[in-house]
Amino acid sequence: MQVVWVWIARFLSGERFRKATPEERRFFSAYFLFVPLWGAFFVWFGITFMDTARAVSLWMCVTTFGVVLFFGSHYWGK
Repeated sequence: MQVVWVWIARFLSGERFRKATPEERRFFSAYFLFVPLWGAFFVWFGITFMDTARAVSLWMCVTTFGVVLFFGSHYWGK
């Protein structure tokens, strides 16, 4: 639902809609690769890890995922 609010806010602010550039397409297509891979990895190894993990190790895994996702998709887009 938040996407709708963002779309309405952008429309009301007068921002013009434009087609995505090839660099933007490559950048966002990396998310379609990395997010399912991360999900599969977490399902595969996460069951035993979640039973024994503490908050700090979970935080480190999520932070590592965010950094890899950001820089991986940024590198992919170039």
